[in-house]
Amino acid sequence: MNTPAEPLFVSNPTGQTVLSGQAREAIPATIRAVAPGPGDGNLRAAPLKSWRSPVLMSADQACTAYQPAIALDACANAYAVWLLFDGTRERLWARRYRADAGWGVAALVQTEDCGSAMAPSVATQASGHAVAVWEQLDAGRHGIWASRCSPGEGWQAPVPIDTGFAAQAHGPRVVMDLHHNAMAVWRQSDAAHSSIWCSRLEASGAGWSAPRLVELAGDTFAMGPRIAMNVRGQAMAVWYQLDGPASRVWAKRFTPQEGWAEATQIGLSHPHNGFEPHTALNAQGDAMAVWSEFDGVRNTVWARPYAADGGWGLAQALTPMEYDAFEPQVAMDAGGRAIAVWTQVGLTQARVWARRYTQQRGWGAATPLTARPQAQVDAHGPQVTMTASGSAFALWRQFDGAQHSVWINAYR
Repeated sequence: MNTPAEPLFVSNPTGQTVLSGQAREAIPATIRAVAPGPGDGNLRAAPLKSWRSPVLMSADQACTAYQPAIALDACANAYAVWLLFDGTRERLWARRYRADAGWGVAALVQTEDCGSAMAPSVATQASGHAVAVWEQLDAGRHGIWASRCSPGEGWQAPVPIDTGFAAQAHGPRVVMDLHHNAMAVWRQSDAAHSSIWCSRLEASGAGWSAPRLVELAGDTFAMGPRIAMNVRGQAMAVWYQLDGPASRVWAKRFTPQEGWAEATQIGLSHPHNGFEPHTALNAQGDAMAVWSEFDGVRNTVWARPYAADGGWGLAQALTPMEYDAFEPQVAMDAGGRAIAVWTQVGLTQARVWARRYTQQRGWGAATPLTARPQAQVDAHGPQVTMTASGSAFALWRQFDGAQHSVWINAYR
């Protein structure tokens, strides 16, 4: 049995949250929420009362729509993008949500007469500007394309941003600052190696910059890029790359004034293998990175803080060595507090766990987020987002042996 597509959700600094997902009639999917337990900030199962009725995003119900992505700004406006198969190819569509007017009309973003679009990502800011990037198949090559949207003008004609390459490009991610400058990262690969590249969009009108190599060297296999950006345009990129027989997790910081700093290996060394990196960055420039490490026996989740005024701190294991843990995600608030979530496999089930970090005390105790621990359920695909004041929301999918459902938990 196939599982539903991963749900996607985001929160803005004020705590307003948007959830998007793909529903499949063959596998019923339900949304549940949990309400705070008395005095402890943890949550228990309860009926969902705050979510509004779902809205059909794709107008053509005869076509298959999937791979949604969504971005939310500080004023609770949002952009959603998704792929729609029209019988010939997958095309990228978008729709804007305004807090004072609701959802607008769906617009076709990928207008070029070429192959299918894949793996979309979108970013926006309170000005109403947005940028979408995606993987585009054209004449047998996978490239990275982008389109920007301005209020009152709509989506501009798509442009390729990985120009000058014959290698295949995959998995783009895009982020945006308060002044609607944007940064995209992706993986570029051929038969010999795989590298992490980036391009920056200047809001001044200069367009996308020439692609730039992000990783330390272009002659290895680098994969899994993720990037976070704050309102000031500072960014942190993380990825993992092969180092002989093992893989290492790396990070690189960007500032508009100084550009990219030197890459830093933040993961462990031999015999560990690092993968699944994720990062978060707050407005002060502090960051947190999380990733998985395989030591030959178990997968464990690790974390490492970055201080804007002091650089990288020490790496710390977040999960016990006797259980497999993977799928880490992290979010950060304005005060440098962070929450990490992951999937941990116990003796009988996979559950979602979380730990909270403060700069004064470090990491607190791990807390299981999965509701009804006595039930034989498996939970996977956790995501987490955090408001500027420290409230957090965690989301995951859960399978009880008969039905897939999506659950949410909150920390307040």
